Amino acid sequence: MSNDNIFKKIRCDICGRKIYEYNRYEHLRKHELLIASAEFRIVRKLIIDKHILPRKEQYPLAYKYYYEDIESLLDEHITPLYSKVIAEVNEMVRDGKEKDAVRLLRSVPSEIRDVVVNKTELPSNLRWLTYNIHIM
Repeated sequence: MSNDNIFKKIRCDICGRKIYEYNRYEHLRKHELLIASAEFRIVRKLIIDKHILPRKEQYPLAYKYYYEDIESLLDEHITPLYSKVIAEVNEMVRDGKEKDAVRLLRSVPSEIRDVVVNKTELPSNLRWLTYNIHIM
């Protein structure tokens, strides 16, 4: 790329503003951050108000830039709702009743099952069973 091209003005595909070629990626990143912020506000509202964990595919930029904040919200607002289930699963695991623990975890809504399963003492080699209903 020659020096003449970097000083060329181009139009942003998103906002239509004229920007220098050399500033293009920084400008697009600002758009991405604004979109991520808007997505995070939606995810936050769904977690706090409706106790729903939106899928990463629905709000990819929120998960990309605000993953730790989303995890914190889950710990604060979703995990307490399932503390009895988590305690019961852990008790079953300690008593050697892993099959019963898996069955109980299958009763947790699929949208938040990962969060709940990760808070239990269920061995990692059995966690995939919580998603395969036809096996046990």
